Amino acid sequence: MNDDPAVLPATLSPIADRILRQLRERGGLTAVLRTSGPALARVYGSTDAVWAVRDVTGTRGSLWVCNQSGASSDGPRRYSEPTPATMARYFSGPPGDWLLIREGKDPRSRIWRLWLQGTGNVEPSPELIRHAGALASGRALTSVISVDIPPVGEWTGRFLILNPSKGDKESMVTSVANLARQVGPAMLAKHENRLLRTQVRAEERAFLARELHDGVIQSLLGLGIRLHMLRRRAGLEESAHDTLAAIEQEIRDQVVSLRRLTEHLHPADLEPSRLSAYVASIVQRFQREAGIAATLAAKLDAAAFTPSTCVELLRVLQEALANIRRHSGARSVHVCVRAHPGYCVLEISDDGGGFPFDGRLTLDELDRTLQGPRVIMERVRALGGELTIESRSSGARLEIRFPISSGYAVA
Repeated sequence: MNDDPAVLPATLSPIADRILRQLRERGGLTAVLRTSGPALARVYGSTDAVWAVRDVTGTRGSLWVCNQSGASSDGPRRYSEPTPATMARYFSGPPGDWLLIREGKDPRSRIWRLWLQGTGNVEPSPELIRHAGALASGRALTSVISVDIPPVGEWTGRFLILNPSKGDKESMVTSVANLARQVGPAMLAKHENRLLRTQVRAEERAFLARELHDGVIQSLLGLGIRLHMLRRRAGLEESAHDTLAAIEQEIRDQVVSLRRLTEHLHPADLEPSRLSAYVASIVQRFQREAGIAATLAAKLDAAAFTPSTCVELLRVLQEALANIRRHSGARSVHVCVRAHPGYCVLEISDDGGGFPFDGRLTLDELDRTLQGPRVIMERVRALGGELTIESRSSGARLEIRFPISSGYAVA
């Protein structure tokens, strides 16, 4: 490819047209950038092309990282929802369009130059240099181009090119800025629409959950009470008495099932700051409704979790406890959930009859032998995590380990 910077805008025009066309036809930003992102990285000869989006308060953000091969170097990070502190790295530095470049050819050089479009060379701050170094994910960083994306609604964005090697870098800033101005607003609008749809679905689920709780569940409870009083007062034959008792038990079981359904219908946008309370509530309700002693040990750093990760964690816990209630015959359960730097571990153990196998199996081994709780296994995969199950005749233990520095979601 010709390194003449004048060629870059012409080269980018088909890519920009492709992105805009795919946004109209395919919708999701992740799907669009999966095909167009590597092409952008190749055009600039960069190690990574990064689209960073966050709301004006800086509390929510999304990140798309693309490289030339189409596979990021540090795992499934094509789309992620980093913590506010991590997102701040991508929005550090001065506003506008700029180039941060390491002076000289020595990758260990500590001399950096910051070139601002419209201003020229200025002294880069130590904070900007430190944040820029963190963007390279352990690789050597020689230069960063950062351009602003015009805001849309409550969302703003930046497009960053790491270690570009094609053309004159200062002229390249103009090229990257033109691309961001052309396709950036459409991408922000698509992102905003996706979140609005998610919010509407969450509100619909919340409405349905309230209707079930305040209507159907309460009616079933009232019917169960009336049936219980009738069974106690009426002089019935033993067979009729047993039949009514069975119907009463079925009503109680259906109430429990509906309550579990309402839990799953709660809005997906959970507050990470309340994750410990959510976990405690689920364990307490399980103990109350199942009549099985349950203990909890929790140590959670709310700042490390995204709302989508919180949802998956709670769903895994609910499913595991439901399985224990239905199948284990356990008298006691212990739940332990602890956050560590970059990952979280959820352990659930009981003193029931265990699984239909004896020993310790990983997620891959469970797959190969067609064993294990399928719903939990699928959710662990969605988290990008690992699952281990230890089963004995004296009980079972599930250990789930998953990353929390970023969320795994489909945009």
